[in-house]
Amino acid sequence: MPSKVQKMSALLSKFRTLGQSKREKKLTQMSALLSSFSDIHQQSRQRQVANFNLFSLLQLSKNEATQTTVLGWLLDAEGSHGQGALFLEQLVKLCGDSIPPEHFSQPYRLLCGAIAPQLRLDLVLYRPGEFLVAIDNNLLDREGINQADLEIIEMRQLGSGQRIPKERQIAIFLTPEGRAPVSGDPSPWHQISYPQLAAAFDQLVPQLNDLKLKHILVDWIEVVSRV
Repeated sequence: MPSKVQKMSALLSKFRTLGQSKREKKLTQMSALLSSFSDIHQQSRQRQVANFNLFSLLQLSKNEATQTTVLGWLLDAEGSHGQGALFLEQLVKLCGDSIPPEHFSQPYRLLCGAIAPQLRLDLVLYRPGEFLVAIDNNLLDREGINQADLEIIEMRQLGSGQRIPKERQIAIFLTPEGRAPVSGDPSPWHQISYPQLAAAFDQLVPQLNDLKLKHILVDWIEVVSRV
């Protein structure tokens, strides 16, 4: 029959075994918790990266001057994006078939405020004798007195000076909602919304091989589709 000392020793041994088992269980639970936290943190970082947008980060989505610059860069056949007239052709498609695609096969010129400070229109793209595309980028929904009429006069004067047929002169009034101008006769204008433009350019993304350009364009499409 075990002595009291032996019984006490056996009891202490069981206690130590039980304590060790509890510690191991707690360590296992803690390890699982830390692992789970690490997974959640990683998923959160991935979501943050996926939601990252350069234009939003720099607070440029509502900056009309910046949006005009980006749009001009995309529409410029000699822009560093290397896509030629791809974006201009897509924009003109939104206005119907008033300019046949073959007119974009040769170099054309870009005018903007930085090049021609006296220009009323935000962007003008033209090829002498062939076509002219004039854009009023009205992101902030602001119009000056008789602005729309004065811009049409300016477009006609440019078109006439470059011997461009009137039927191949396109005036585009670009706004967040695609509204008509209120500072003049709306009939000469093609009214295009930013979401329409974003959707049209989004169709071009699969054609792009340059990842840097693709990322910039996707970010730009994301912000202008919800301005």
